[in-house]
Amino acid sequence: MTEFLFASHFSGCGGAAWGAKESNFKIVSGIEWDAKRPRIAELYRKNIGDCVYQDIATVEPHTLPIPLESDRMRDNQILLMQTSPPCQDYSIANQNRDTTSIRANILTSTYRHYQYFKPEYVVLENVRLFGKSQVYADFKSFLLNLDYRISEYSLNAADFGVAQTRKRLFMIAAQKGYRIPLILPTTPNNWLGWHECIEDLIDTLPESKLTSKQIRTIESSKSNLSVLVSSACSVNDKRLYSTRVKDGESFTIDTKNIPRALLVERVGDRNKSPKIVDEDTPLWTIRATLGGDGKECNRTQLIDAILSNGRVVTLNTRALARLQGFNDNYQFLGITRYDVRGIGKSVCPPVMSAICDAIKSVNKSNLKWE
Repeated sequence: MTEFLFASHFSGCGGAAWGAKESNFKIVSGIEWDAKRPRIAELYRKNIGDCVYQDIATVEPHTLPIPLESDRMRDNQILLMQTSPPCQDYSIANQNRDTTSIRANILTSTYRHYQYFKPEYVVLENVRLFGKSQVYADFKSFLLNLDYRISEYSLNAADFGVAQTRKRLFMIAAQKGYRIPLILPTTPNNWLGWHECIEDLIDTLPESKLTSKQIRTIESSKSNLSVLVSSACSVNDKRLYSTRVKDGESFTIDTKNIPRALLVERVGDRNKSPKIVDEDTPLWTIRATLGGDGKECNRTQLIDAILSNGRVVTLNTRALARLQGFNDNYQFLGITRYDVRGIGKSVCPPVMSAICDAIKSVNKSNLKWE
């Protein structure tokens, strides 16, 4: 029987490895390096196993516990090496991105690992803008020169049972003689809404209070949503609400269409309006910076949920992890700025699991393609 092995670069908190574990891959190596936040590696160790906390540029391949190609052939093993290089310099959300930085070009430091281990499969994940970069073009050329064949996908996590519309570039490369799997969505026409995903957690979420910006944004979006705002506001906040309704103005409320719950973003940027989704819709993309204030302090209020009974709560780490696709067995540190950063930077486990399952499926027969 074939044994499937998984190794990763830029491993983060282990989201990709967590998905691989759920597909019964054996995790053999992880490398994580964040000089400012070493505790991200602690999340990986807590949930996945040992990892090398070291800049990938200084890691010598021969020091890693990964079987060489000759050993894998003898033991009927297939190695998948997964990489998620830093995306900050290719993210649309980052106004200070710099594609000339060392961080933006760190992927080249992994080349010698592929040359040394010759993995049967390589999987890269990143923001879609990364696909237009010279770094990515060079990486593909590098793999093609090693006789890999390449397939590319733009995958939405919501199509794989994740209650989040997270779209990412995935590149799958197969060594000559191995099949490239076709990655098909597992839930393409049946997206999971955020409310259904975390419904059993809602009663445990901490209380919150809407800001005036949240109130104004909801009011301007749809009249039926304003009913939730009215019931959710305190006496003082209702004044903010009522002053924006002209005397004598009225509208017909179709109570059948009033949402049971609503998610509304908390934003500090004066020029940015909060995002809003109703209960049947997946969450927008979770950002890695959501849990901190940029000064290494925790944020305790992240995203608010307005409930039909007038209660306002804020999502906690466990709820965000669910919305990223982690199950409740994953353990956190209890430090918001690290836990949420780990979540926001991670590959959604169900997406990685679907890729791993597809690779296993095309290798069941041990038939090699030349």
